[in-house]
Amino acid sequence: MKRVKIISCDQPELIGKTALMRLPNTGNIWLNGEKVKLNNLKVDILKPASEKDCTYIVFQQMTDTFFVVNFVETAKYLCMDARPKLMDGTILKRLRDLRAEGKVNYRSIGQTGNYRKLPLKERAIQEIIHYDFTDKKSIEFNEDGSISTVKETIKYE
Repeated sequence: MKRVKIISCDQPELIGKTALMRLPNTGNIWLNGEKVKLNNLKVDILKPASEKDCTYIVFQQMTDTFFVVNFVETAKYLCMDARPKLMDGTILKRLRDLRAEGKVNYRSIGQTGNYRKLPLKERAIQEIIHYDFTDKKSIEFNEDGSISTVKETIKYE
């Protein structure tokens, strides 16, 4: 996978934009994680794609529920140009980085090594629950997911 600059193609609005592309040129590029097929594509190769770029593309291509081993192997294949020997933990770290940036959201399903994609809106609510459900605070939510009240609680010992 390489980061490229589009020189010419059948869609003039894309000329000059940077995208990701797998060599040899088959006309398939990835813009913002979405695969786009272009005819008469000519590009300048800028540099190899980063692990995070490849991880994001693979996440976008996965089904709603996916097996983590398949995810890691696909990401390794896309990163082969930049990093021929890439550890599984590095790819999973990049996936966690993407979640921390708010670009993706997922949850592990049990102990089976399966992940499930979640809507990005749920991420903020999960972080609030994780952060504020201590022994000192409780949160009540409205039906639309917004916070209705935050109450101080007293812990009796």
